[in-house]
This record gives sequence, C-alpha cells and structure tokens, in this order.
Amino acid sequence: MGRPRINEERSCAVCCTIFYCAPSYKKKTCSPECARISYVYNRTGKKWSPEARKRISESRGQLPQLLLGTEAAKKSPIAGGYETNHRAQNWTLVSPAGKIYRIRNLKLFCRRIAPLYGSTANSMQSAIGKIKSWKQGRSNQKVLSWKGWHLLEYEDVSISKKDS
Repeated sequence: MGRPRINEERSCAVCCTIFYCAPSYKKKTCSPECARISYVYNRTGKKWSPEARKRISESRGQLPQLLLGTEAAKKSPIAGGYETNHRAQNWTLVSPAGKIYRIRNLKLFCRRIAPLYGSTANSMQSAIGKIKSWKQGRSNQKVLSWKGWHLLEYEDVSISKKDS
C-alpha cells in the first residue's frame, strides 16, 4: 500500500467554502462551478470584490513550512548573502583611488560600497556586469568603468566548473 495522502485545508476564492486538496495542487476553488466563475473574472476584466481580494492575499505565503524554509535559506552559507554563496564569483576591481579589491561575492560588495557613491547596489552590480560583458565581447556597448571603478579580472565559475 502506498503512503497516506496528506491533504491541506483551503478556502475557496469565490464562495469561501473550506475544501481539501494535496499541497502540490494549485486549486483555488472548491468546485467546477466556482472554477468557472473564477475563470470568467480572471479573463474578462471584471474586478474581484474587496473581500475576495483580501481573502486571496491573506492566504498567499502563509504555509509554515515555506516560511521556515525561506528563513533557513537566508541564514544558509550556501544560499544566503555571504561570500560562500554557491553563485558567487571571484572579481578583481580597482577603486577610483587606485586600491585593488579582490572579492568573492559582487552583490555583497556592492551593498557595502554603492551607498558611498550615492548609488544603489543594483546599479553598481549591473554596471560592473556590463563591463564584464563588454570585455567578453558579448556587448557592443563599450563600458570601461562605473564612477571610476574598473574591472581587472573575473572568474566565471560556471565555465571553470565545466572544465574540471
């Protein structure tokens, strides 16, 4: 005999009736009739009532397992915002003052440095990524620096993993 099915209690987005389904199902309605009403509302531009909108928004992301998993991922040295992140790459940058920085995680570095230059971390990271793209020959837009910061070297981890 197979393992027992675990059903999750949900509230219908249309009529608020409680129904049960597997956690992996994307069902939001209790019956085919409610599904048809939901389909019509979603496809014809009709607006949900404020009560229905509130019910739907309150039900999203409330599973305790998901909340625990997200918190654990943020604290994990492999998935969190640390130098040991599995997507982090090695970069060598030169500051406007001429100081050389060898860093492991560009996103983390940009979060620390960009506010000092009156910018956001995303804009700094994007600009350095554009410099990298130009150096690789993947971009026609010639970008050499961002506010005096230059890219000397980078290690594309995805390429080095394929070689080994």
